[in-house]
Amino acid sequence: MRKLGFILFCVLSFVACGTAAKDLFVFSDGSSYGLIDENGSIILSPRFIEVWSFDDGLAAVKSNNGLWGFIDKSGKTVIDPKYYAVHIFTEGLAGAMPEKKAGGEGRWGFIDQYGELIIPAIYQKVLTFYRGKTAVHVPGEKYSIVIDKTGRLIERLNYSILDNRMGSFSDGLASLYNTVTMKTGYIDENWRIAIEQIFDQSATDFNQGYAVVSKNVLPNMAWPKLFAFFDSDGRFVTEFRYEWTDGFSEGYAWVVESDAYLNDPALNKNRMGYASHFVDRDFKDPFPELNYSAIGRFSEGLAPVGITESKRVGFINITGEIAIAPKYFNARPFHGGMAAVQTSEGGKWGYIDKTGNLVIDAQWEEMQIRDFTSQIVEIVIPGKQCVGYMNKKGVFVWENCE
Repeated sequence: MRKLGFILFCVLSFVACGTAAKDLFVFSDGSSYGLIDENGSIILSPRFIEVWSFDDGLAAVKSNNGLWGFIDKSGKTVIDPKYYAVHIFTEGLAGAMPEKKAGGEGRWGFIDQYGELIIPAIYQKVLTFYRGKTAVHVPGEKYSIVIDKTGRLIERLNYSILDNRMGSFSDGLASLYNTVTMKTGYIDENWRIAIEQIFDQSATDFNQGYAVVSKNVLPNMAWPKLFAFFDSDGRFVTEFRYEWTDGFSEGYAWVVESDAYLNDPALNKNRMGYASHFVDRDFKDPFPELNYSAIGRFSEGLAPVGITESKRVGFINITGEIAIAPKYFNARPFHGGMAAVQTSEGGKWGYIDKTGNLVIDAQWEEMQIRDFTSQIVEIVIPGKQCVGYMNKKGVFVWENCE
């Protein structure tokens, strides 16, 4: 087992042509960062100040001189560190700042995967490309513009990207948060405003046709909140009736009803704990005959639920059938074919597979549990005051213990 001073817990996507997808993980020797694979083998020895995720086959790295370049999947430097700032690659191009004035201001352009400047560095700010277009801001202008991958002007916008923060496109829309008004709206795939900026900062990305926004129950208090859903036209489709939801996943949304709605005749009264259940896209409980309390979203076709009769937690499938028998005291959704479960009341947590078999014994407190978003997971090593990377067999392939 290899050891280093400590590990920076960041998973990087690694896809080799003609082979199965792998993951890379950033680690540090105490001063610089490198990469290991899921077996703990060194892919890149520590020699950079920062290492980003792989996008379009390249990862941005920051050298000791403070400049940025890019490496490929083998750890080889393919674009020398010579830029003062960069963005990730999307659609074969990345924003880059090749020069910077003494006062700290620079201009952005776009480079290709060979480091050639394809679009001149003349912009005050640039975003990443999406479907052949991106938004950029010309110095001195009030509003931003849209250009294509040759730098050709496509459209003039009626907002500035200087005082707006954009989210990721989902369901054809991307959130646009105004840092001055602190309100969120949405733009379409042509970068035009599709939904005006009327929502609070908390508005989420769209998923399956709906987004979620919350509002504070008490003035000047961050919590508690109430949540509501709205559609792609910006119209509310529910009231602020939920104490919690994180939106739709695999056809259903996990919601917790607020006290004001507990007498709703449509609700199943025989639930464990508070009124936590699923709703379909019509905002009705899809499993009215099942006495359950939802405790997590659907993921990989399964969702953790508390079953009233047994007062234990199991998993149901998307048709509402019990797929894993209720015998646990708590559980999290599946990730990478593994789900964390609590095997005794107030006890430790371990991991099951999708057949319900306990494949990694319960050895962790709830606060220590991490989801398997890749083939290995960063987690506390039982019995030691240190952390490492563990695979799905419960074997630590890397640790940072002294």
